[in-house]
Amino acid sequence: MIDANSQFFAILTKVGRAKQANADALGIPWKITEMGVGDANDTDPIPSEAQTRLINEWRRRPLNQLRIDPANTAVIIAEQIIPADEGGRWIREIGLYDADGDLVAVANCAPSFKPMLSQGSGRTQVVRMNFIVSSTGNITLKIDPSVVLATRDYVDKKIIDIPAASTTKFGLVRLATQEAVDAGDDKSSAVTPLTLAVRLATALTSIPAATVAFFGLMRLANQEHVDAGTDTARAVTPATLASRLSAAIGAIPAAATAVYGLVRLSTQEQVDTGANSVTAVTPATLKARLSAAIGAIPAAATEALGLIRLATQEQVDTGIDTTRAVTPATLAARLGAAIGAIPATTADVLGLIRVATQAQVDAGTEMAAAVTPATLKVRMGAWFKSVNNVVASRALNVTYTNTTGRSMIVNVALVTTAVNQTCALVVNGATMFGGSFPSAGFSIAGTFVVPAGATYSVPPGSYTLQTWYEVS
Repeated sequence: MIDANSQFFAILTKVGRAKQANADALGIPWKITEMGVGDANDTDPIPSEAQTRLINEWRRRPLNQLRIDPANTAVIIAEQIIPADEGGRWIREIGLYDADGDLVAVANCAPSFKPMLSQGSGRTQVVRMNFIVSSTGNITLKIDPSVVLATRDYVDKKIIDIPAASTTKFGLVRLATQEAVDAGDDKSSAVTPLTLAVRLATALTSIPAATVAFFGLMRLANQEHVDAGTDTARAVTPATLASRLSAAIGAIPAAATAVYGLVRLSTQEQVDTGANSVTAVTPATLKARLSAAIGAIPAAATEALGLIRLATQEQVDTGIDTTRAVTPATLAARLGAAIGAIPATTADVLGLIRVATQAQVDAGTEMAAAVTPATLKVRMGAWFKSVNNVVASRALNVTYTNTTGRSMIVNVALVTTAVNQTCALVVNGATMFGGSFPSAGFSIAGTFVVPAGATYSVPPGSYTLQTWYEVS
């Protein structure tokens, strides 16, 4: 019974101590991911390092926080938030689980009833566990931000912790005064459109006239300036430039083989004759000239270059005309008909085969479709993805059936109560053996493969069930 003398504490389990020692020795991360709470079947639990599960766990969810106690660096603080719409149960025991699903720390706590909103008294409850470890260096938190909640205190602290903005990090910033904008030496405040407009107006009035040596303001040149071409301090407009170019082009001489200049367009007669060297050919006159030239080209033959007609589909299908050319379309139709005549492949006949769908690959019964690397990868990727601790729902000498639709691995650990005991699993009536030990009080284990749809059971013996894992 809980009273003023009751003690509440948290400890690492044997599994937890072993995993932390391994993480410290190898320098690898140890990811603590979830917290479970239970009512211990309304008893007053005492944490035991031998525990592999809570007495009666009723909720397990991802951790909200995992941090080092600022007052004691050997203490880890784990936190989870239970929302107002969950509960209706007592909280007497707390457990932490790592990424492998193993119970690594366990604690008892003063009984606390977590009501639900539907009971008329709902609250969001924060559950924390403080536990001592030998080293915090390799312990990490692995969470999915989409499924955890944040306390208001956590959010308030994060808002308060926002730093001032700088050139290397985001943060808060003040608005600059006009004096600060004009001075131009404040690197910690922001300019507004109004203060910027005032600053630019002042700056623009101080811009000097442009020269070849530096940027500045310029006046527009009039036509006289542009025609003279001697003013280096004014800008030319499109209109004055057009007038200047017209006059310049009018002074260009006629083109010749030795002189760049203007050229007239050839007439069709000049293009057909091909003797005029001072006029230019247009696309239209060139087309007419080429048409006449192409019309004089003879038909192609095996011994001579020439023109060739396209074959009809019938001629392509017949395959005997040697004077016509095949197009991609008629070739595709011919190949389509030829491929359509190829029989379906079987074990005894070469032929065509369809690609199996993912559903057909997963079912594994289709004999007339081919597996692709992609569907094979998905099929194989579905094997052995889930590790489940099912010891709570398993018992000795009880037959179970593999209903997963695929082969699975069963790992069973037993504690002997007599000498010369062997771990075994009966699969579809066949007995397979695992480890054995000549003395009592020791663990024996075995790992077995159970095909899809097969029955399996652990036969009775002088031992008790310790763990039962199924990997599917």
